[in-house]
Amino acid sequence: MSPKLGSCLAYLAGYTILAIIVIAITVGVAVGLGSLVGVIAPNLGVAVIGPLLCPPDTTPTLVTEYGAIYRDSDNNERQDVNQFIRCDTAQGDVLKGRGDQYELFWFGSWVTLVVGLEALAVAAWLLLKLIARLRQGNLPQPAAGA
Repeated sequence: MSPKLGSCLAYLAGYTILAIIVIAITVGVAVGLGSLVGVIAPNLGVAVIGPLLCPPDTTPTLVTEYGAIYRDSDNNERQDVNQFIRCDTAQGDVLKGRGDQYELFWFGSWVTLVVGLEALAVAAWLLLKLIARLRQGNLPQPAAGA
């Protein structure tokens, strides 16, 4: 293996490890941000995700159900809490939508948004780096006779 190939593989491994760390951190931030927004402005989640989960001509409403009280692994009392979107018609009937998937859609949309923005930022960084190397004429040249 030539020294250039070894150094290339080392750069690739280093950037891969760095990318995994950055993705893990940003996914954690996305889930935390989704939780924070969900606590501060729960109606925002209903306005954004509700139309995806309810049939047309219904009004999505956030419902919180409190379940049984249990003890966690640290022997603290916790209460089971479940949030879902109820789809109400104009006549007051409740239709079956996919409201039980509210939390999955809400947190999934935040994670998708943040990871997508992260991918755009990485692509822009790589493009700017390539443009800088092109301007300097600092690109690898093919071997003679190849």
